Amino acid sequence: MKAEAILTHIILIVITFQHLYGQKNCYSNSIDKSSLEPYLSGEIFTPGLPVDAITYFNQEWLSGEIFLSNGEIARNRLIKYNRLLDELFWKEPKSGKSIKLDKESILKFKFLNINGDTSVYFGSGEKGLNI
Repeated sequence: MKAEAILTHIILIVITFQHLYGQKNCYSNSIDKSSLEPYLSGEIFTPGLPVDAITYFNQEWLSGEIFLSNGEIARNRLIKYNRLLDELFWKEPKSGKSIKLDKESILKFKFLNINGDTSVYFGSGEKGLNI
């Protein structure tokens, strides 16, 4: 009788600790890779002096695609190109801040619709300015 009580207690303790462990082992590969967005690297742009609006290729934020050097494409990003600074800026959607993108990570970029034209590319080997 005493051995049965000890065995019952041990089984209850093991079951209790199993439930209190708090972690779940998941062996399925359930990550949706299509929902992962390409990483855009850069720094928050806060100019010391106001930047003249005429130096921008586009005055307003326009939707565009950014072709990255790792082969990924960042689609539907609000971007601006400054001709004087030769820099591409991205409007970060959550904070609304202007991010000056790293040139090394960008092969080319494209505005999706600028004054009705969908073929405005910038970058090496394409029509337009080099970045």
